[in-house]
Amino acid sequence: MTIDDLLPFQALSHVTKVLRDNDFKGLKGLLSNRAAESIQREVETEWDDLQRNNLDFEPDEVNIANIVRIYTHNVAYDRYADVDVHLVAVRQPRSEKSPAVSAIFLLTFSRKYSPGALPDWIITKFKIKRFLPLTPVE
Repeated sequence: MTIDDLLPFQALSHVTKVLRDNDFKGLKGLLSNRAAESIQREVETEWDDLQRNNLDFEPDEVNIANIVRIYTHNVAYDRYADVDVHLVAVRQPRSEKSPAVSAIFLLTFSRKYSPGALPDWIITKFKIKRFLPLTPVE
């Protein structure tokens, strides 16, 4: 496993912790401005307390990272590569008040490939496709 293989795991972990803490300024530089504004609006208007307080994952709790699409596009004279990644994470209860949860995410990582561009990836889409508290089987 290379550092690039860990990118989705680390990014998901960091973003979910920032969202849990309502520290939206912590998204600067990791998410595009549009993606950060979109997820902030979603958290503030659509998430309930259960989701807001329990949607944080450690990198080792991300079980699957599946590339679903790779594509390139131009913006003016600049060339970009985008990678859509589905991530599946499952977290065990961290306390008696914290349920086990699973979630499916869609993240789009984007990088500028024009001459002289820095090799930095940024998240241009961060969507929670599914959030599910898990109940123990007895």
